[in-house]
Amino acid sequence: MRLTEAGNRFREALSQPNADVKSALDNSYGYFVVLGIIAVLCIGLYARFKRARWI
Repeated sequence: MRLTEAGNRFREALSQPNADVKSALDNSYGYFVVLGIIAVLCIGLYARFKRARWI
């Protein structure tokens, strides 16, 4: 699988979820929780790279 195909599949999974497969739909706040986790991970990585003077 090429890198562009993997990126496209990841983008499609986030933007057009399948209602039969995704368990986040069981909870009304599921998407907000997932987006919050992604945001926390991004902020944590940014802080770690900033502390290591990579940014």
